[in-house]
Amino acid sequence: MWEVRLQSNSIEVMRCLLEHSEVPSAKDIEPPHSLDQVKLFAEFGFDVKTEGHLLLEDVFDSRETFDWLLDQGADINRSDNSRITWGHELPPGEYDYSLGVLNNAAASGDIETFDYLVSRGANPLRSLALHHATRCQDAEKTKAMISHLLDKHNLDINASGGTLSLQKFILFIHGDDGAPLKCAVANQNMAAIEELLKNGADPNAIGDCLYSPWLPALKPLLEGGADSVGALFNAISENSNEAARICLECGADPVRAEELDQLKVEEAEKLAAKYGADEEDYKGMDDEMRTAKYGANEEDYKGMDDEMRKLLRDWK
Repeated sequence: MWEVRLQSNSIEVMRCLLEHSEVPSAKDIEPPHSLDQVKLFAEFGFDVKTEGHLLLEDVFDSRETFDWLLDQGADINRSDNSRITWGHELPPGEYDYSLGVLNNAAASGDIETFDYLVSRGANPLRSLALHHATRCQDAEKTKAMISHLLDKHNLDINASGGTLSLQKFILFIHGDDGAPLKCAVANQNMAAIEELLKNGADPNAIGDCLYSPWLPALKPLLEGGADSVGALFNAISENSNEAARICLECGADPVRAEELDQLKVEEAEKLAAKYGADEEDYKGMDDEMRTAKYGANEEDYKGMDDEMRKLLRDWK
């Protein structure tokens, strides 16, 4: 077994290691990969045809290395390499087989490179390119890439893990399966938020991000048609006066939000009566399932505080 993974930039050092080691596999090879490094791995038995696709997403911006891997038989549309998403390990049973090479190209904001990869056979419909374009922190590149992906490659602006065309490529049980707009909010990318909304993204297709959003995103989402009462209700629940004020300025109905808040108080009282405030006697669903359904401390909810109540009263 390898005691250290291959990450030296010295071809001579790598050759020495390879001469005294097992045949390298993709998991042994850390980026970045120069063409000379990749050729050396192949010389010592690395199987480009069966594992070369595992390196493609790391070398998408090095055309010489990328082309060599493809010319040696690496499959540009094979995507069984991804067991991580957004930098986090996926739990057992979840997977991300979206096309990482296009995801990373979209995140770079380099339209020319993205189109080159497509010209070499990469299928944009197997990617989450719109989602990953929101990782680009250059505002102009972000807007240009999103517009390009929509206009030239006809990607679905509201595609999510629940979209039928993507279900065979990704399965996330938790929050990463939202639409591109949700990713833009999560990545705190205002340029992406504005561009997606301008092009018709559904402002309500962002799940919990609407209710606990990056605060600068709240106003453009509401102005784009997001559920203002739902957002206000959650601002009340979290005692976020600033978020509540934004919702009210955007037309949220304070009376309806108060009604929803009172319903939540009543539900909390029922939960506390049924299960006990500390859940000591509860024998039903496990803690993880109950938290997902009711919230970590739902039975303790006592309603809005006095400052929030005054804010709503002033807006009536």
